[in-house]
Amino acid sequence: MTASTSEADTSSNLLRTVLDAVSDHVAILDLQGVIVMVNAAWLRYEADFQDMSGHVTAHPDVGTNYFLTLSGINDELLEGIRSVLLGQSDTFRQSYACHIPNHQRCFHMHITPSVWAGQRCAVVVHSDITPQNMVNASPVMIWLSDTDGLCTWFNAGWLVFTGRTMAQETGNGWTEGVHLDDVQRCMEHYMSHLEQRLPFQMEFRIRHHSGQYRWIHDHGMPRFDTDGVFLGYIGSCVDVHEVRIDQNSLTDMADVMPCVVYQCVAATDGQWQFTYLSKGVENLYGVSQDAVYLDHNVMTLCVVEEDRAKYRTSVNQSIFYMAQWEHEYRIHSPTGDIKWVRSHAIPQTQSDGSVVWSGILTDVSYQKEIEQRLRQGANVFAHVQEAILITDAQRRTVDVNAAFTRITGYSRAEILGKNPRFLKSDMQSDAFYQAMWQSVATHGSWTGEVVNRTKSGEFYSVILNISAVKNESYQVTHYVGMATNIHHLKTQQQSLERVAHYDTLTQLPNRVLLTDRLNQAIAKAQRHHTSVAVCYLDLDGFKQVNDTLGHDAGDQVLKTVAERMGSVLRACDTAARIGGDEFVILLSDLDAIDSIRPLLDRLLQTIGCTFDINGQSTQVGASIGVSLYPHNATEPDTLLRLADRALYQAKESGKNCYRICSR
Repeated sequence: MTASTSEADTSSNLLRTVLDAVSDHVAILDLQGVIVMVNAAWLRYEADFQDMSGHVTAHPDVGTNYFLTLSGINDELLEGIRSVLLGQSDTFRQSYACHIPNHQRCFHMHITPSVWAGQRCAVVVHSDITPQNMVNASPVMIWLSDTDGLCTWFNAGWLVFTGRTMAQETGNGWTEGVHLDDVQRCMEHYMSHLEQRLPFQMEFRIRHHSGQYRWIHDHGMPRFDTDGVFLGYIGSCVDVHEVRIDQNSLTDMADVMPCVVYQCVAATDGQWQFTYLSKGVENLYGVSQDAVYLDHNVMTLCVVEEDRAKYRTSVNQSIFYMAQWEHEYRIHSPTGDIKWVRSHAIPQTQSDGSVVWSGILTDVSYQKEIEQRLRQGANVFAHVQEAILITDAQRRTVDVNAAFTRITGYSRAEILGKNPRFLKSDMQSDAFYQAMWQSVATHGSWTGEVVNRTKSGEFYSVILNISAVKNESYQVTHYVGMATNIHHLKTQQQSLERVAHYDTLTQLPNRVLLTDRLNQAIAKAQRHHTSVAVCYLDLDGFKQVNDTLGHDAGDQVLKTVAERMGSVLRACDTAARIGGDEFVILLSDLDAIDSIRPLLDRLLQTIGCTFDINGQSTQVGASIGVSLYPHNATEPDTLLRLADRALYQAKESGKNCYRICSR
């Protein structure tokens, strides 16, 4: 092999490495339009979005003539690529849609000339711009405003939600639907961020087309043209009414955590503003949330004067390198004592050039005390609930505390002299641990969540802090690992997530999960050319049970009805409780409409069986209204409305029966 050949191979490998590192889809075409190289993102798209029915995507493989792929499909694009290859133009750009079943994507293509193997070639770059083009197809409510803050456009999702027209909503018309208690706060928040061209988030109540006021979460982002000129805002809103209680619970959890959770924005003019701060700041810093919201400097002034210079330097370095901020410093506590605080924050650059910092402030005074005791040769093992492990400079275990043995199941004798890697659960990659130890080497400490494995093989999550202990010569002598078991927090989080999607009484899916299941069932039926039945079920005689036997008996009836429905339905079906004694049943994968009748008969028979409530017998019936996809309608809301209408007909027909929509 000659030197020039070796250099060419090296250059080719370097080029491939660079191309594989980018997220855009890149291909190189020769003069005949044949693909001679593609990057990893191109191949991933081809693999991820290949239609099961054999549909050929617009991402062919190496060796394919790209001109043949585009011919008759996108002639304008084909001519654009040829003009670049022939030297007739320096570049070509085009945006296009690539609709594959269940994967509708939009791309921006950029063609530029280059040289490959000594010949002119074209570099084809596809950039995924789907979020910019799918606004009207999204269930999210989206709006646009001009530079004065007046709204100029709303997508179909917004208009369906409010039940109003575009003309009614544009300008400041949308505020007519905002709850009177929220209007002033909402507009002040919006206009204050508009003046500074800052992104914002807020929640407020707005009138739904049903007449109910529902909480929505609004996220606004400033828009700029290619020259940086401010164009207004684009906002996206989601209905959070059903899960607001769960969000409040999560906020309450953050407020009782022994740390400070925060988010702040650094504007392009150098101004800082906290947008979220948990109540822990009052215990740690002795300042109120409101005071910090008004002026972030009230926290800086708590920093011990001798530490302020290093504090500011560490902040400036993180800003300069856009790297996560990790720093330890002392503050004057509310009691007059000195506390050590560890700050950990991650920056995210926004489209307007501002930077959002999300982080956590932790009181590490106790850890600092442990480090001091290690340097003095004292006993670091107080009776703490956190698991503590100490290694030497070569990371060989020299001691552990009782909490460590209790949590892991390993005795002290079993792990002395071993590297703590035996605790690894393989839930984190080798790269994760490499970055962890790199942080310890660079900053002297690391804090993060780790999943470990006990001696018996069980997984458990901890917040782990690793600190390097150094002697007077600044040489590492020991590493101290302190782990806080957060298994109960994880369990509580999972519980909250279940509350958001399941009925607490019957454990059936609620309205939120029903909507998702219905959309999935329709999408699947569309692919496989099958049908879906939406069955609206209401109990007959349920009010009498409540009135005569009490609400506890009524609750027992509802739970039993849920169990009985489960015994009749197939694994692919869904039963959901949407309120009171109303249920919705989804029957999926139906080849013939008449196939549902035996199942509906079994439902009526099973539900109508006698209930034994605390030794007393009682009985209820059921009326069912049925609509069919795609025979009656194709939209979820329409199917539910037609099923409700059919239910009314069943009630009118004497109850304890079903009626199938004849529309």
